[in-house]
Amino acid sequence: MQTTKDKAFDFVQSYHVSKGEYKTVIKNLKTRFADDKMLIELYVRELLKLILNQSHNMSFTDLVDQLDTYLRCLENLGVTKEKYACMLYPLVEASIPEQILIAWERERNSISRNSTANTHDLDLLIQFLPSEVVSAERLRIAKAFCAGEKDKNKTSKQKTDPSRDLSSVTPVPLHRVLLPKQKAKGESRIFFAYFVRKNSPQ
Repeated sequence: MQTTKDKAFDFVQSYHVSKGEYKTVIKNLKTRFADDKMLIELYVRELLKLILNQSHNMSFTDLVDQLDTYLRCLENLGVTKEKYACMLYPLVEASIPEQILIAWERERNSISRNSTANTHDLDLLIQFLPSEVVSAERLRIAKAFCAGEKDKNKTSKQKTDPSRDLSSVTPVPLHRVLLPKQKAKGESRIFFAYFVRKNSPQ
């Protein structure tokens, strides 16, 4: 409580510290900040926020963890999946990324064909999401390994590729590039002198 820098902390600090005040503080604190209706509205808004922030860079693992947290909190407040599944299911489904939602639809259709149990889609979806988290983590590890091996092979190829080794290249003198090739050294000098004289300002 001492590390909580918010209104609840200030509210508790307003009471005189004594053993007799303890029960009164707890009661008033619950009345002020732990009203069930207010908390239910809070967690429903948090679910809506996940939908609105779906395009943000939240990892799928974090999304599933937050969904699980909010649903458990709502269940502790009496908003159970058995009673309120019809309300909660669209919120949870709308927060899921499109590619996961497509996989879920295939899974749900498969379950519907092969099962006669009367289980709500919300329960099935909650059971489905953790398996997708595991699959996503395995895919991430596989991609990271392949990327590392690709970089390693690329570096090794650069070291062994003789076409990239410039140590054996013999530099070409500049005058051989600028002047045409002559048979005799004297002719090269005469041509160079003539070229300079011709292009010098008069």
